[in-house]
Amino acid sequence: MVAPGDDYPRDLIGYGPKPPDAAWPGGARLAFQAVLNYEEGGENAILHGDPASEAFLSEMVGTAPREGVRHMAMESLYEYGSRVGVWRLLRLFESRAIPLTLFAVAMALERNPAVADRAMALGHEICSHGYRWIDYQHVPEAREREHLHKAIEIIERLTGQRPLGWYTGRTSPNTRRLLVEAGGFLYDADDYSDDLPFWTEVEGKRHLVVPYTLDANDMRFATPQGFNSGEQFYAYLKDSFDVLYAEGARTPRMMSLGLHCRLAGRPGRIAALGRFLDYVRKHDKVWFCRRIDIARHWHERHRPSSRGCLGTLASELTMNRFERHPVLTLVLVMAAMLVGFIAIAEWSLAPDDGRLSLQGGESSPYPERYLKLREWQPNTRFAFGPPETRVANAQAPLPETYVLESDRFGFIEPSLVHEDAALEIVFVGGSTTQCLYVLPENRFPYVAGRLLEERLGTTINAINAAKAGNNTLHSLLVTIGKLLPRRPEVVVLMQAANDIGVLKRYGSYWNEHSDFALVVRPDRSIGGLFRGLRDAVVPHSYRRLRRALRSLASSGPGIGQAVAATTLAPAEAARRTALGADFESALRSFTAVVRAWGGQPVLMTQVVLRPGREQETQEGAYLSREALAAGNFTPDGFFDLHGYFNAIIRRVAYSEGATLVDLAALEDWTEADLYDGLHFTDRGSRRVAGLVAAALAGKLEEAAAKP
Repeated sequence: MVAPGDDYPRDLIGYGPKPPDAAWPGGARLAFQAVLNYEEGGENAILHGDPASEAFLSEMVGTAPREGVRHMAMESLYEYGSRVGVWRLLRLFESRAIPLTLFAVAMALERNPAVADRAMALGHEICSHGYRWIDYQHVPEAREREHLHKAIEIIERLTGQRPLGWYTGRTSPNTRRLLVEAGGFLYDADDYSDDLPFWTEVEGKRHLVVPYTLDANDMRFATPQGFNSGEQFYAYLKDSFDVLYAEGARTPRMMSLGLHCRLAGRPGRIAALGRFLDYVRKHDKVWFCRRIDIARHWHERHRPSSRGCLGTLASELTMNRFERHPVLTLVLVMAAMLVGFIAIAEWSLAPDDGRLSLQGGESSPYPERYLKLREWQPNTRFAFGPPETRVANAQAPLPETYVLESDRFGFIEPSLVHEDAALEIVFVGGSTTQCLYVLPENRFPYVAGRLLEERLGTTINAINAAKAGNNTLHSLLVTIGKLLPRRPEVVVLMQAANDIGVLKRYGSYWNEHSDFALVVRPDRSIGGLFRGLRDAVVPHSYRRLRRALRSLASSGPGIGQAVAATTLAPAEAARRTALGADFESALRSFTAVVRAWGGQPVLMTQVVLRPGREQETQEGAYLSREALAAGNFTPDGFFDLHGYFNAIIRRVAYSEGATLVDLAALEDWTEADLYDGLHFTDRGSRRVAGLVAAALAGKLEEAAAKP
């Protein structure tokens, strides 16, 4: 017996009365995470070398294991999950664009690899559920360690990715220690003690736990005094969500939902599950995520200090950076001030007219001008509220905030889903390719990659390097600067509207706009000096102040969309020809450069729809009559010019031998596909992905066949 004053290994206190602010992305009140357990084919069975049959979590509540013989009924109940239930549940979550974490038993997944392929294609997470679906309480430590490493190997082989999460379910006292010993995991879920993730200490190492649930779980259909009907299931889940969502207004919470293919996959239960998911989707400030997303968020935003993991976590997680490291912060601030004073002194010594008198081979101290790489800032999370036109034309409830995350290269995530993919496709372009107001798992570059993986049976990275406002020459600079050195097999470009905007406004691609210029020169003005100091000393305060000021002002259509023109030339036909010639030259430069690096260039035409009467008055409608008039376009004039640019894309593709994905040739696009006539909805994005995958499959098969 352990006395109260002794070293007690359990944590009965946790966060106590003051849990930390989870700070979920987009200010969400609740992180909603659904788990689909895939266990069928890894359970206890004589065929698997076990002494008895399975007796846990099936329609036969209370049955006993059968020693030394097969239990045919039990086997068939499990088989329903792998044959029917898993596909029904995957379709349900796909139809509602909700991501899943699969707790996948490695032996089971190995017997049905199509499940792994489909889950990966849909962007779900594969979390290891161990090698077997058995009780490890009395399994020897050496055997449990062997099973752990075997599970890692199988999942990595089937999915191309090492699992980063773990859930055994029926654990032993050794499980978590063996997990930390193996290394490489961001979290485990073998815990039911909290509504938020927490850090623990294992053998002197910090380890993250993302708790799971056994109550908001369909397993209660298979336990005494559990759920007897779908209505009971729905009512319990709804009550759980309502309480956590209400608490989340003060302290953001997390809700886990546990599902099993052979249980919730039954027709009489999945209907209630669908109603519950629809109920949750009607609420704003809900973050639909995978467990790996929660773990990464906690690692980034709530990592404890080196002083320890137990007992001090709640207070540490509410500290800001200054409170955690006051001395270091003061040193950095003083260093920044010193740099500022030196910069001011340097500026005061510069000649007034900006011209230097140099002698002999003396070089100028001024930096040279340089080409600008218009990209997303690396390793950053951006949050955007959807414009009125996106909300008003939605076919289903939308999240209150859309999140765009960039990786260390400035690529839009998810892009580099494999560390060493067999093939790489790169997508460049503007906001239509960027797919800002589309869920990350539905952005067409990502979905196209997953569809091609499924078809070709190999690993593919589909990199999204688009940026709103980028025209063809911007995209070419991005391609040269950071994409072609990767030697991608295919580079896909979709442009038209952004080129129309810059060419109409400036008459060529050359301009000195602070954001859209191709060439950047160092700003040696006093304003530039203070902007540099601002960005070095108070970047976060300035960003928040600017965001607050912007929220007070209405935003109109911006440069880089189709409304950037200011004047119309008298000879419009001649002007159109001249602009088209510049656009054609840019496209031919793109195809030539990609080919010079051994890649296959792909050109996509761009779809535009005339806005409906209701869209004309909605904020964010770039193609409304009023927005076009602000740029000296008539609707007929813009759509005529856009069609002309699409024709140039087709001509260049045919003459240069580039692959053409002619989206504009299809006539059945609707507002359900393009919410503002220019940018894709989730449905439209997935449709584009299918068209891109169909067009590229042959080219990638050839590339994959090369030695």
